[in-house]
Amino acid sequence: MSETIRARAEIPSKYKWNAASVYPSDEAWEAEADLSLVRLEEIKRMERSVGQNAATLADALDASNALFEVLGKVLTYSFNAQAVDNADANAAHVWEIAGNFRSDPRRGRIYSAGNTCDRGGYPRKVENGRAASENL
Repeated sequence: MSETIRARAEIPSKYKWNAASVYPSDEAWEAEADLSLVRLEEIKRMERSVGQNAATLADALDASNALFEVLGKVLTYSFNAQAVDNADANAAHVWEIAGNFRSDPRRGRIYSAGNTCDRGGYPRKVENGRAASENL
């Protein structure tokens, strides 16, 4: 017995993943992904001072935990967007941006490949505490 696979547009909404329950739009997701890159750079700058006293260590841990919480949402949204519709160019773009976050399980770290892409696919990078708006 063969089964016909329906196009995503043919499936009732009640059976689809509700992306808006995580982020209201791809633009909102992208803004949080960019902010995550900025937060990651801030945490990197804290590395030199975490051993100075308990307060700096606590600050770094708080910042790191907050980033992991946000990255959970950022990565889940990007994975699900791409997984539910491989033909969606926007979903592929979101997945590509999320690919800029890499992990190093041996060190328990997450880091950025340094660049993210704008909607046109042109790379941009984090500069001076925020994602640069101009293309590289």
